[in-house]
Amino acid sequence: MFTKKGDELMNYKDEIFFEQYFPYQNMNRDDRNFYINLILHTKDVSESEILLNDNSSSKYDLLFLNLSRESYDRVRFDGGISNENENRMIYGDIIKAGNKYFVKTFVYRFNDSLLDDNKEYYVTDEFVFKNDRVYRRSKYIKEYYESEIDLFGEMELEEYLENKCNELKLKK
Repeated sequence: MFTKKGDELMNYKDEIFFEQYFPYQNMNRDDRNFYINLILHTKDVSESEILLNDNSSSKYDLLFLNLSRESYDRVRFDGGISNENENRMIYGDIIKAGNKYFVKTFVYRFNDSLLDDNKEYYVTDEFVFKNDRVYRRSKYIKEYYESEIDLFGEMELEEYLENKCNELKLKK
Protein backbone atom coordinates (compact mmCIF):
# COMPACT_ATOMS: atom_id res chain seq x y z
CA MET A 1 0.00 0.00 0.00
CA PHE A 2 1.39 3.36 -0.97
CA THR A 3 0.16 6.44 0.80
CA LYS A 4 0.14 9.98 -0.39
CA LYS A 5 1.23 13.06 1.52
CA GLY A 6 1.26 16.05 -0.75
CA ASP A 7 3.19 14.81 -3.75
CA GLU A 8 5.25 12.27 -1.80
CA LEU A 9 4.55 8.54 -1.66
CA MET A 10 5.37 6.21 1.19
CA ASN A 11 7.71 3.93 -0.73
CA TYR A 12 8.74 0.34 -0.05
CA LYS A 13 11.67 1.52 2.14
CA ASP A 14 9.20 3.45 4.30
CA GLU A 15 6.98 0.37 4.53
CA ILE A 16 9.92 -1.81 5.58
CA PHE A 17 10.94 0.75 8.20
CA PHE A 18 7.33 1.05 9.43
CA GLU A 19 7.02 -2.73 9.73
CA GLN A 20 9.88 -2.76 12.24
CA TYR A 21 7.52 -1.00 14.68
CA PHE A 22 4.22 -2.43 13.39
CA PRO A 23 4.96 -6.03 12.30
CA TYR A 24 2.15 -8.35 11.29
CA GLN A 25 1.81 -12.07 10.55
CA ASN A 26 -0.68 -14.16 8.60
CA MET A 27 -2.53 -11.16 7.17
CA ASN A 28 -2.17 -8.62 4.41
CA ARG A 29 -1.52 -4.88 4.82
CA ASP A 30 -5.20 -3.97 4.45
CA ASP A 31 -6.05 -6.32 7.34
CA ARG A 32 -3.18 -4.88 9.38
CA ASN A 33 -4.47 -1.36 8.74
CA PHE A 34 -8.02 -2.35 9.73
CA TYR A 35 -6.82 -3.81 13.05
CA ILE A 36 -4.64 -0.76 13.74
CA ASN A 37 -7.74 1.36 13.07
CA LEU A 38 -9.79 -0.69 15.56
CA ILE A 39 -7.14 -0.47 18.27
CA LEU A 40 -6.74 3.28 17.76
CA HIS A 41 -10.49 3.59 18.38
CA THR A 42 -10.75 1.40 21.47
CA LYS A 43 -12.00 3.31 24.49
CA ASP A 44 -8.72 3.04 26.37
CA VAL A 45 -6.59 4.39 23.50
CA SER A 46 -8.92 7.07 22.10
CA GLU A 47 -10.45 8.38 25.34
CA SER A 48 -9.29 6.45 28.40
CA GLU A 49 -11.31 6.67 31.59
CA ILE A 50 -8.34 5.63 33.72
CA LEU A 51 -5.90 8.52 34.00
CA LEU A 52 -2.73 9.16 35.97
CA ASN A 53 -4.06 12.51 37.21
CA ASP A 54 -6.63 15.18 36.37
CA ASN A 55 -4.20 16.96 34.05
CA SER A 56 -3.54 13.86 31.92
CA SER A 57 -4.82 13.60 28.39
CA SER A 58 -7.34 10.80 27.88
CA LYS A 59 -5.96 10.19 24.36
CA TYR A 60 -3.06 7.82 23.80
CA ASP A 61 -1.06 7.12 20.68
CA LEU A 62 0.51 3.88 19.47
CA LEU A 63 4.28 3.58 19.91
CA PHE A 64 4.53 0.10 18.40
CA LEU A 65 2.15 -2.78 17.73
CA ASN A 66 2.57 -6.47 16.85
CA LEU A 67 -0.35 -8.21 15.16
CA SER A 68 -0.69 -11.93 14.51
CA ARG A 69 -3.70 -13.70 12.98
CA GLU A 70 -4.27 -16.90 14.96
CA SER A 71 -7.30 -18.05 12.93
CA TYR A 72 -9.86 -16.64 10.53
CA ASP A 73 -11.74 -14.91 13.35
CA ARG A 74 -8.99 -14.23 15.92
CA VAL A 75 -6.04 -11.80 15.99
CA ARG A 76 -3.60 -11.39 18.87
CA PHE A 77 -1.84 -8.10 19.53
CA ASP A 78 0.67 -6.52 21.86
CA GLY A 79 2.17 -3.07 21.83
CA GLY A 80 2.85 0.17 23.60
CA ILE A 81 0.79 3.35 23.94
CA SER A 82 1.66 6.69 25.44
CA ASN A 83 0.43 10.19 26.18
CA GLU A 84 2.41 13.08 27.63
CA ASN A 85 2.26 11.65 31.18
CA GLU A 86 2.21 7.89 30.99
CA ASN A 87 3.38 4.83 29.05
CA ARG A 88 1.32 1.66 28.91
CA MET A 89 1.73 -1.85 27.54
CA ILE A 90 -1.32 -3.33 25.85
CA TYR A 91 -1.98 -6.90 24.76
CA GLY A 92 -5.02 -8.94 23.94
CA ASP A 93 -7.28 -10.46 21.31
CA ILE A 94 -9.55 -9.25 18.54
CA ILE A 95 -12.37 -11.68 17.78
CA LYS A 96 -14.70 -11.38 14.80
CA ALA A 97 -18.30 -12.57 15.14
CA GLY A 98 -20.57 -11.64 12.21
CA ASN A 99 -20.69 -7.85 11.90
CA LYS A 100 -19.05 -7.42 15.32
CA TYR A 101 -15.47 -7.27 16.51
CA PHE A 102 -14.61 -7.78 20.17
CA VAL A 103 -11.33 -6.28 21.37
CA LYS A 104 -10.23 -7.48 24.80
CA THR A 105 -7.30 -5.36 25.93
CA PHE A 106 -5.15 -5.99 28.98
CA VAL A 107 -3.31 -2.87 30.09
CA TYR A 108 -0.16 -2.57 32.18
CA ARG A 109 0.74 0.93 33.37
CA PHE A 110 4.42 1.86 33.70
CA ASN A 111 4.42 4.40 36.48
CA ASP A 112 6.31 4.04 39.73
CA SER A 113 3.86 6.25 41.62
CA LEU A 114 1.07 3.68 41.20
CA LEU A 115 0.47 0.87 43.66
CA ASP A 116 0.73 -2.62 42.14
CA ASP A 117 -3.06 -3.06 42.39
CA ASN A 118 -3.56 -0.03 40.12
CA LYS A 119 -1.06 -0.98 37.43
CA GLU A 120 -3.11 -3.61 35.61
CA TYR A 121 -6.67 -3.68 34.29
CA TYR A 122 -8.59 -4.76 31.24
CA VAL A 123 -11.25 -3.30 29.00
CA THR A 124 -13.45 -4.96 26.39
CA ASP A 125 -14.65 -3.04 23.35
CA GLU A 126 -17.39 -4.33 21.08
CA PHE A 127 -17.50 -2.72 17.63
CA VAL A 128 -20.77 -3.23 15.76
CA PHE A 129 -20.87 -2.34 12.07
CA LYS A 130 -24.42 -1.52 11.01
CA ASN A 131 -25.71 0.54 8.05
CA ASP A 132 -22.42 2.42 7.46
CA ARG A 133 -22.21 3.27 11.15
CA VAL A 134 -19.91 1.97 13.85
CA TYR A 135 -21.13 1.57 17.42
CA ARG A 136 -18.66 0.97 20.23
CA ARG A 137 -19.64 -0.55 23.55
CA SER A 138 -16.83 -0.47 26.09
CA LYS A 139 -16.74 -2.23 29.42
CA TYR A 140 -14.17 -1.58 32.09
CA ILE A 141 -14.34 -3.74 35.20
CA LYS A 142 -17.23 -1.76 36.75
CA GLU A 143 -18.15 0.82 34.10
CA TYR A 144 -19.92 0.63 30.76
CA TYR A 145 -19.89 3.15 27.90
CA GLU A 146 -21.69 3.29 24.56
CA SER A 147 -21.03 5.60 21.65
CA GLU A 148 -21.29 5.93 17.91
CA ILE A 149 -17.84 6.53 16.48
CA ASP A 150 -16.15 7.24 13.19
CA LEU A 151 -13.28 4.97 12.32
CA PHE A 152 -10.61 6.56 10.17
CA GLY A 153 -11.47 6.60 6.49
CA GLU A 154 -8.92 5.02 4.18
CA MET A 155 -7.15 8.30 3.43
CA GLU A 156 -7.21 9.41 7.08
CA LEU A 157 -5.68 6.13 8.17
CA GLU A 158 -3.05 6.23 5.44
CA GLU A 159 -2.10 9.76 6.52
CA TYR A 160 -1.89 8.61 10.15
CA LEU A 161 0.36 5.68 9.18
CA GLU A 162 2.64 7.85 7.05
CA ASN A 163 2.88 10.50 9.78
CA LYS A 164 3.68 7.75 12.29
CA CYS A 165 6.42 6.44 9.97
CA ASN A 166 7.92 9.93 9.61
CA GLU A 167 7.73 10.47 13.38
CA LEU A 168 9.52 7.18 14.02
CA LYS A 169 12.25 8.07 11.52
CA LEU A 170 12.89 11.36 13.33
CA LYS A 171 13.30 9.55 16.66
CA LYS A 172 15.75 7.02 15.26
